[in-house]
Amino acid sequence: MNHRLLSTFTFLALLMLPLLPAQELDSDNFWQYTAEQVEVQVHIESGVQLSLQKSSGSIDYVQADVLFSPQDYYSQDVISLKTQPDPVSTTGKFAFFWDNPEPGDLDFSIDARVISHPHYLPITRKIAYPLASLPSDVLPYTKPSEHINSDDEKIIRLASQLVQGKNDLYDVVYTIASWTNKNIEYNLSTLTAEVSQPASWVLENRQGVCDELTSLFIAQLRTLGIPAKFISGVVYSDSELFENDWGAHGWAEVYFPSVGWVAWDVTYGEYGFVDPTHIKLKESIDSAQSATVFTWLGRDVVGVAKPIIIDAQLIDYKGVQKDKIALDLDVYDHSIGFGSANLIQVHVTNLLDSYISPTVILTPVNTIEYVEDSTQTLFLAPFETKTVSWVVEAPQNLDEHFVYTIPVEVKSSQGGYAKDSFVISKGESILDVADLQTLAHVQENNQEESAVDVQCSSIQQHYYAQDNVVYECRLKNRGTSILDDLLVCLEDVCKRVDLFLNQESVVEFNLGTFEEGFHQLPLSLKHRTLDQLYLIELQILDKPSARILIDNLSSTIHYEESEILQFIVEPTSQSGLHNTTVRVELGRSSEEFVLGDVDSKQVVQLGFRGDLLNVGRNTGTITLVYEDYKGNSYSSKETFSISLVDVTLWQRMEIWLKELFK
Repeated sequence: MNHRLLSTFTFLALLMLPLLPAQELDSDNFWQYTAEQVEVQVHIESGVQLSLQKSSGSIDYVQADVLFSPQDYYSQDVISLKTQPDPVSTTGKFAFFWDNPEPGDLDFSIDARVISHPHYLPITRKIAYPLASLPSDVLPYTKPSEHINSDDEKIIRLASQLVQGKNDLYDVVYTIASWTNKNIEYNLSTLTAEVSQPASWVLENRQGVCDELTSLFIAQLRTLGIPAKFISGVVYSDSELFENDWGAHGWAEVYFPSVGWVAWDVTYGEYGFVDPTHIKLKESIDSAQSATVFTWLGRDVVGVAKPIIIDAQLIDYKGVQKDKIALDLDVYDHSIGFGSANLIQVHVTNLLDSYISPTVILTPVNTIEYVEDSTQTLFLAPFETKTVSWVVEAPQNLDEHFVYTIPVEVKSSQGGYAKDSFVISKGESILDVADLQTLAHVQENNQEESAVDVQCSSIQQHYYAQDNVVYECRLKNRGTSILDDLLVCLEDVCKRVDLFLNQESVVEFNLGTFEEGFHQLPLSLKHRTLDQLYLIELQILDKPSARILIDNLSSTIHYEESEILQFIVEPTSQSGLHNTTVRVELGRSSEEFVLGDVDSKQVVQLGFRGDLLNVGRNTGTITLVYEDYKGNSYSSKETFSISLVDVTLWQRMEIWLKELFK
């Protein structure tokens, strides 16, 4: 009897997505942001290799459903398309079909010419948060999924803390996007680039690549009841990490009622829009969803999917977008002395009747030092004006015989440009960094200053799971209002203090024990004139542990020979090893030496002689002794063996005598 088996193989194109990092906003190369349209040639290819397990095997048909493919959207048009072979369907996906194929390679390719425009849907009014109701077709995008695990307790807590008190949906989404961009490091390590990690892992480890940053961003939104979907495509990047300018990328779309799905790219820092080099190829609930599904009908068939290869090439870009913002530049003091600080402020005005999140860039100058990052992003309601500030410092060791003119130049990814200058010379005023930062805070918030300086530190430098965590927070009233009965809470412990003008108060918090890992501790200050929130990072260390790996050791040795014992000491705990010593015992010899602190793999080489071994098999031991930060001792041990062979009678006598008189 012939049994026909319907076999399905799914290949995760996800593994090739996190390739392009956030690009630097090159002040001399803004075409990718300012162009009205970009024309790109996109090439996609993949396939499956089929073989028969038995000579009687057969293949009736094979179908490839390709979800990762260029389609028409509101912001992009496919103007030409060529495929190999011809697809049986191009609606929503490309389907390729092979009837009675021979075993071997079945490949497909898609070549599309795409014209892309800025992905921007205007949000012209405030949309209230929390969302009251949602259409049924967007509800799946509010639920947890494999990599976007929005039901994780730490993600839920963080998202709630970040947006507490906010009632504008755009403000809520911007706050989550900005936090993710600033606090998660883009890290193209093997761990994250080749195997995508869930959102909870990204939050715990504070690193990831584009799909992982996006997954964490989406997870935080979903836990707040805000629908968000994962978008896959290709994008331009001028990063030096890659040979090619174009590569696979992941970003998000967030649902705004009465507006639609609005693009957000937390990796690139593009909030509420993405630039026209973003070519959308796929949308999904989760970053781990398949890009290509191979299905075949046959008997005794084995299939191996090939990686999806994605390439893109810029054909042309045209037009220049109108400025969406205006920039007005103020330099606090146009003449400062050596070692002085200075304040640079930019008043950013939204020229549109819709929300916008521009990135403002202060062009770096080698002569001065920047206290803050030279790039700042903010969100603006329709026609709103806000101020961003930079504090810069003049070096102390400039040549006093010269007067230095410092150009100040600002521009934005959304248009706008302004310039000014100031001079540095001997004998001019010396301004303090802290004073200028306080002034900037007052002017940016345009209200009576009631800020509190907060400095929190743990009583111990290192904590373990069994330790009682104690924090001490020093509060100073930098404002002009008395803060009587100020409520100060760290985690779930609250204290009340009176904080008079320019006075300090020290508050101690006994927090109890925590589980191993990183924790975000919310510190809140509440008063009728003040509401501040900080997140304090606490790491609870695990117990140190390590393993010893023997590397490149011969199995035999002769009496007159020498040999190198090479082994690797590898910490298997996050906390590393401290005050580490190694003792190696083999035959009639032993060596002990100090490695000190070991935080990563360390290769150790030790020489020994055959004349110090016993005849035949010798079993040696490597003992690793190390401590935690408290001085508690731990150890790891590994054994190895080597045989002393071809020993002459005279050599045996020497060994006997050495053993007798040792």
